[in-house]
Amino acid sequence: MEVSEQAAVRAIVDEADDLMDQVEAALDEHAEFSVMFESRRRVDDVARRYRELLASFSEADRSTVERGIGRRVVDLQKLASRLPSVASGNPASAKTKSEFFETRPPTSSRPPVTIGVTSSGRQEPPPKFRVGGEVESWCGPCDDMRSHVIIAMVGGEPAQVTCQSCGAKHKHKSESPKKKAPRSVSARPASPVDREASKRAAEKQHLLDELRNAQNVRPVAPGERYRSGEIIDHPEHGRGKVDTVLPRSMLVRFASGLKTVKLT
Repeated sequence: MEVSEQAAVRAIVDEADDLMDQVEAALDEHAEFSVMFESRRRVDDVARRYRELLASFSEADRSTVERGIGRRVVDLQKLASRLPSVASGNPASAKTKSEFFETRPPTSSRPPVTIGVTSSGRQEPPPKFRVGGEVESWCGPCDDMRSHVIIAMVGGEPAQVTCQSCGAKHKHKSESPKKKAPRSVSARPASPVDREASKRAAEKQHLLDELRNAQNVRPVAPGERYRSGEIIDHPEHGRGKVDTVLPRSMLVRFASGLKTVKLT
């Protein structure tokens, strides 16, 4: 194997190791949808470059690489399979007006109707909502109005949406249920969504109290080692509680959420 080929293999190995930490952080229940999506995109890109590199090797070198880096790439893809995948394929090419109407000879004296154009020739305005577009919707797990991606429509209105903050899929709600008047004076039992939201709020408040009252707080420094449950002080995010320690990084819960902190 030539020196340039060895360098290419080493680059993919290093990138796969870094991505392993990023994917583990993206799989956390508090990870944002954009972080999950970007992590999956980078994993697919590494896998594609690995296949292209493997195809350029001789049979003997290919076998050696597959036993080493190949296993790391496969493990990385398995871990990332739980993340939302990037849309693939080529967009469909739209036929011109002439191609559409030349498929069969006209059998009616009435002029043909072009989709999106009125009888007077004016262009119809684009629809307000579409599948894949964004809409503000109430998210129960987040307990707030959030930006969602539309995944299903009914009668021109969003029906099913995916939260871009927590990744939850649910029915579209254009306003907070808290604004609606109660149906009856009697108290209703809390729903599972309400109980989950209350639980998360209590956990976050407990974390904030623990970070504020901590006495032995260690500053984050390259090369240092930390333990799960330890309170650290980050120069950008402030105080946080170590959640998981990885080989070259760690997952830390800050007031703003779970974040990856590099140790090298």
